[in-house]
Amino acid sequence: MKQTPRMLGLAFLALCAIGAEASQTGALLPRPVLKTYSPEKMLEVLDTLDTRGEDVHNVVAQLRVVMHDARRSRDVNLTGAYIGDRDGNLRLRLQYGESTILDLSIRGDEAMLWLPRKQRCYKGKRAEILASSEAELALVALAGNARDLFFPHGWSASATDRTSMVDRERDVVCVYEARGEKRVFARKLWLNPAQPVVDKLDVLGPNGKTLGSLKYEDYRFPAAGREANSEAPKVPYPARVRLANADATRGLDLEVDELFVNTELTPARFVIKLPEGQTVEDMGAVLRSGHKLWE
Repeated sequence: MKQTPRMLGLAFLALCAIGAEASQTGALLPRPVLKTYSPEKMLEVLDTLDTRGEDVHNVVAQLRVVMHDARRSRDVNLTGAYIGDRDGNLRLRLQYGESTILDLSIRGDEAMLWLPRKQRCYKGKRAEILASSEAELALVALAGNARDLFFPHGWSASATDRTSMVDRERDVVCVYEARGEKRVFARKLWLNPAQPVVDKLDVLGPNGKTLGSLKYEDYRFPAAGREANSEAPKVPYPARVRLANADATRGLDLEVDELFVNTELTPARFVIKLPEGQTVEDMGAVLRSGHKLWE
C-alpha cells in the first residue's frame, strides 16, 4: 500500500552543509549552502510526479534516434516510431533511411524482436528478457513503457516504500518494490534542483544489478490555452530521452519530433507482420545460450 505523505515525510532529510575553509590569509570562508528540497517541498514534488501522466493512457511518438555503440566507436542516425500504453505494452520500430532495421513488440507476457536486415526474428516471453544478460533489451522491457519513458514518476505498481538521500548535491529518491516475498531496491530518481521534473532514472533488474539509466532532457511544458480536445500532452514531458546500459557502452538517444497522447491504439498495432517464409527462433533458448540477439 502506498504510504501517506506523513509517513513518507519521516524518511526524508533536509541536508544543509555550512562549513568553513581557510583562505590564503587564514580567514574562514563559508561553504555554499546545498540547495536541496526540504522534506515538505520534496513530498510536494513527489506528489506532482506521481499524479503527472495519470490521465495519459497511451503515447504515439515520432522520433529521431541515435544508436550508440562505444565498443565499436560507432554512432548511427535513425528514425523511429513508438507506441506504448500505461499497461506496459510497447512497440518500437527503428529505420535507417527507408529500411527497417529493428522492430520490437512487447505486449502482455509476449515479446518479439525482428531484425529484417539480419533476417532474424525471435519470439519469447517478457520474463525471459528480464532474466537474461541482455541489459539493453531488459531496460526497454522494464522502463520502455509510456509512463516511464515520457512521464517519469517516483512510484510503481509494486512499490512498497521510498526514501531520499543527497548525492553530489542532488536530491535522489530510492524506490523499493515487492518481488515475491522480497523487498528490493528497484529504481533511483535524480530530481531536478529547479523544477519538479526528473533528470535521471536508474533501473535495477530482478537480480539487483543496475541495468542502465534513462536521462531526461529538454522538457517541454504545455502552453496555456490549448484546446481541450488536443492530443498534445497537457503535462511536461522530455523532448529528449537517453537510454544507456550500466557501463554506457550501448545506448539510444530518442529525440521527439511529434508526441500525441490518448489516440486510438488497437491491439493490431502492436503486432509485427513478418514476411512469408520468415523463420522465428525461440528467444528464451537463444538468451539462455549466452548468444547476443543483436550480434
